[in-house]
Amino acid sequence: YREMLVIADTCQANTLQLQLKSPGIIMIGSSRKGQNSWSKGTSAFLGCTMIDRFTDATLRFFDRRVGPGKGAVPSLQDLFSFYDPAELDSQPGWTVKTNRSLSKIPVTDFFASSSPRVPTSVKHMSSKVEDVVLEDPSLNSFADSD
Repeated sequence: YREMLVIADTCQANTLQLQLKSPGIIMIGSSRKGQNSWSKGTSAFLGCTMIDRFTDATLRFFDRRVGPGKGAVPSLQDLFSFYDPAELDSQPGWTVKTNRSLSKIPVTDFFASSSPRVPTSVKHMSSKVEDVVLEDPSLNSFADSD
């Protein structure tokens, strides 16, 4: 890799930045040490949360700022500045270990720009457990435990 963007949306996410030793990495985390990363809403039908606030804010940024007819492609600095700590109830933080300035890195360097979907005729592999065969026979015991 030349550059890598790492996004962590979890409680105390910014502490993961301490473990990044390699060059060329940009990391953003949703919360500082001692902070939670909060969910946004729940599904009564599923009985669980559907999205976290940080992820929701990221999706809203892309919905509003990236795509045809939405102007110039925003930078990572634009994305990182979009996060509102009051809305998230946590403080995002980032580490940059690259020679480029965040204001000079288009978000489309790491996220796909919009493009039309192209249907394919490729058939997908079976997802049935009994069709999965691992090379090490001892790992296949789950298939035999009916």
